[in-house]
Amino acid sequence: MNIERTRITGGFWYGRMKNAASRVLWEQLAILKGERPELAHPSPVVENFRIAAGISDGPYQGRVYSDSELGKWIEAASYSLERFEDPALEREIDALVELMIRAQMPDGYLNTYFQVLRPQDRLKHYAFSCELYNMGHLMEASVAYYHATGKRPFLEAMCRAADLLCQRIGPLPHQQHVYDGHAEIELGLLRLYEATGCRRYLDLARYFVDERGKQPCFFLTEALLGDNDEGANDKWFGPDHHQAHMPVRLQRKADGHAVKVTYLYSAVAELAALCEDADGTLLNACRSVWEDMARHRMYLTGAIGSQGYAERFTVDDDLPPDRSYAETCASVGLCFWARRMLTLDRDAGFADVMERALYNGMLAGWSLEGNRYFYVNVLHCKPSVTGYREDNRHIALERQPWFECACCPSNLLRVVCRLDTYLYGAKDDTLYVDGYAQGSVCFRHDAQLWTLSVKTDYPYDGLVRMTLSGGVSGRLRIALRKPDWCDSYALSVNNVPFAATLEKGYLILERLWSAGDVVQLQMDMPAQYIQADPRVWDVEGRVALTRGPLVYCLEGRDHGGSLSGLRYCRDALFQPVPGDGVLAGEVLLTGPGARRPAADRLYSSHAGETQACSLRAIPYFAWNNRGADEMDVWLPLQ
Repeated sequence: MNIERTRITGGFWYGRMKNAASRVLWEQLAILKGERPELAHPSPVVENFRIAAGISDGPYQGRVYSDSELGKWIEAASYSLERFEDPALEREIDALVELMIRAQMPDGYLNTYFQVLRPQDRLKHYAFSCELYNMGHLMEASVAYYHATGKRPFLEAMCRAADLLCQRIGPLPHQQHVYDGHAEIELGLLRLYEATGCRRYLDLARYFVDERGKQPCFFLTEALLGDNDEGANDKWFGPDHHQAHMPVRLQRKADGHAVKVTYLYSAVAELAALCEDADGTLLNACRSVWEDMARHRMYLTGAIGSQGYAERFTVDDDLPPDRSYAETCASVGLCFWARRMLTLDRDAGFADVMERALYNGMLAGWSLEGNRYFYVNVLHCKPSVTGYREDNRHIALERQPWFECACCPSNLLRVVCRLDTYLYGAKDDTLYVDGYAQGSVCFRHDAQLWTLSVKTDYPYDGLVRMTLSGGVSGRLRIALRKPDWCDSYALSVNNVPFAATLEKGYLILERLWSAGDVVQLQMDMPAQYIQADPRVWDVEGRVALTRGPLVYCLEGRDHGGSLSGLRYCRDALFQPVPGDGVLAGEVLLTGPGARRPAADRLYSSHAGETQACSLRAIPYFAWNNRGADEMDVWLPLQ
């Protein structure tokens, strides 16, 4: 069975995809081209390529990783072009591609930081230079643009860059035995291999994975770059920061920089799927690190990376809600990784985590209007405190239009603009429905081309109705994910109850199918309280409110301006209600709660009687769209 096309055509995600295509991509492009000088952090990215190309003689500006921001934008825009025709957008990308090719050196090298500022140091610093990381993002972008348009110049340019790396780096005595501190080049090379079939790109990607973590770690003796490696000698930026503390095939814990973990293990999973794992050690590492992360190092929202300093994992069960880092890019990377894990192991648990990260950890980084972003995603905010404490200085009180390190804005669009491809998978004679959104999937099985059309208001409603068309008749299996939040459901085929078997979290519908067959899945979607393992001591004694895949939170403006003293009531029933104003189109929850009144003493042996009140919860991803405010995900339970 092969999937030929997926599309989202309505509902929750379609409006966001259309907004990205018609507005957000264009706004980001204007920033990248330097057309928004009034911003606190105007982007120098396109100008840097102009300097490298000899068109401009201005000074290099930005950080070592700035090139990647343009690569991610082109990749996202290419996915959008496949879904929404836009000749003007295509012309803009063509102009950017022409500029990058003009900037590329004769030997294939392309990195504006080193070309403009430090040409004598190219391919000499790997721990913190992001040199290969940048190239990896441009490689991914070139393949995405080739698939969207069939145009080859960008792809060919990045193949020249990859060929240079294949000559300079590898296992032979005359080659450099190195890898990049920030995994990503592996994914870029694998995309080039996918597009060209050129085996040396696959071999170099595998080499980078196998070389990483060999001891002694060369990062410890490498000369410092002097840019982007502040604090490189302290324990938080040691080899484990780069997942270089031991060979990848032996790693069992999610250690170090959270985004680097997700990018690295996305590549590891892809290599395993490409049968580059004869002894199963890559798959074993993937599963072990995933399990450690999911059981001990992931927030309820699907966010990861709890420490701001070094943007990293810390220790098991250290998940503070008020000083969390939870970078938007880390949730994006988790979606990349989960999607690849599903190709290795059809376990719905990977899709459950992916869904949680999509709707909560990632989406919270994007404003409802689409033009402002969070880099850091906290689960508790009290502006008068958060805005003052030194250990909260990484936390913005409101979403920003851009960042000095603008990795997140275009990165989340890489997921949103092709989200339809995250919803389905195929293996042997089985079509897997990993997520639910209004749209369709076209797939070929036994020479017949089928279409499964989906109608649903998910994630706000648990009813999913699917209709088969196109084919004539055939036996196949349709596997519907039963989300981990779903305790009860009803399933029918052509209005007749169907007793599906449950395999690794999927409801298996195996039968002889015909065009016109209708599958209906009704998942009960009550609001419910979730509590953390008691080892997560920051939220011990507190609960979070969820409904379906969505985590909910409270904001101060809905509760008299303050959340102090509020409690959830143990047996309260929360009802879904439509949002209004800025929150129109979203589903809120209302129910009874309690508030402990403020006392006239800081400490007292008598807590005082709580007072009944009404609570109004909004989806966590929608918080802070009405201005800076108090917010909390975890409340005491009365």
